[in-house]
Amino acid sequence: MTIPRALNVKEAAEALHLHPRTVLDLIASGDLKAKNVGSPNLRGARWRIRETEVERYWNSLPD
Repeated sequence: MTIPRALNVKEAAEALHLHPRTVLDLIASGDLKAKNVGSPNLRGARWRIRETEVERYWNSLPD
């Protein structure tokens, strides 16, 4: 089994050319799937986003 690489919010933001707050907004809206590995609330959360999820989101954007 291959475990996909997980990015933190900052890394995902850099890959998508977005501000980290925008990535958090995408997670909150459900547009970007992520796992919370920290606090149960959004502000204190430590999110991890699969690299494949970042690619899926990128490919869903209009040209």
